[in-house]
Amino acid sequence: MTPHESLIIWAVDPTQDPSDARRIVQELKTWAERLGCQVQPVSMLSRADIERSDGLAFTWKRNLEQMVREALARIVKVTHTERFLSPILLEVSAETHREMAFEMAKYAEERMAQLIFVNTLAKRTWNPFRLGGFAETLVAISSVPVLVMNPAAQPTTQISSILFPTNFSRSSRKALSLLKPWARAFGANVILYNQVEIPDVYPAGFDGLWPAHAYSIDPVRRETEQVRRRRATRWADVLTRDGVNTTVLIDWQRKYLGAEIIDAAKARAVDLIALSGWSRPLAQSLLGSAVRDVILQAECPVLVFHRPDQIEKLQHRIEVQHGKSSHLSP
Repeated sequence: MTPHESLIIWAVDPTQDPSDARRIVQELKTWAERLGCQVQPVSMLSRADIERSDGLAFTWKRNLEQMVREALARIVKVTHTERFLSPILLEVSAETHREMAFEMAKYAEERMAQLIFVNTLAKRTWNPFRLGGFAETLVAISSVPVLVMNPAAQPTTQISSILFPTNFSRSSRKALSLLKPWARAFGANVILYNQVEIPDVYPAGFDGLWPAHAYSIDPVRRETEQVRRRRATRWADVLTRDGVNTTVLIDWQRKYLGAEIIDAAKARAVDLIALSGWSRPLAQSLLGSAVRDVILQAECPVLVFHRPDQIEKLQHRIEVQHGKSSHLSP
């Protein structure tokens, strides 16, 4: 990798079959070509797993390292592009899948990667790449944005539209700032999405003569919608001035948030859903239900900025390393 080339880390699941790998490679090629990146396939091998396998009778477990290397070799055969570097097998001392996620996040940060890709396909119960173990921890703690694909997600040769759900928080604003240069590089339209929740209204009655169900919450929701639409429009105007086509979608709550986001993405046939997050202690950092539902059920890849403050600092380091003229700088 030359000093001015960016890197995408592909957290390879060696248990996936070649058809899955081809689907992933198609998506990664789109990102690599449009962002001018190279893809580094990386698979992790726990020393603890190797030690445990020595005492097992099954032949395929006696040489776990050889099995993983052979699987990586099969996956490499489907890349067929100079954008993909030779795969790396990292031997780590991690005991658990969550510890392995820490090692992957650390490796990506040390390499100053622009992105980590992980898939959530889980065909075996011991698979460390299922959401809830490796993948969820990686999303929650990574200082590098994480791109996730579930088994239902369809790869694309272009990213022309991105759905960005927002609650207009400081964290969401930072994530949108991080997304902006990528949207510009793809020439993608960004859809700012906000759900107007059902308000908690507890009207006082007049000695029981005014039943609570007679109170209409529609005026409250309409006022909330107007306020949020104005805020979203201001954000959209800034993006448009910076060369990113942006539209606003404000919708009233009918289902829970995760389902609404998935429905909005389907209705508009978006190529990517981008989600912001927040930094919390690891003990409390399990992904919220909406984020988890979107990752597991979306029919397109999902890009997560779960720690936008840390990501912003790393992006600054990357800019300094690659030069201020980098097309990925905000």
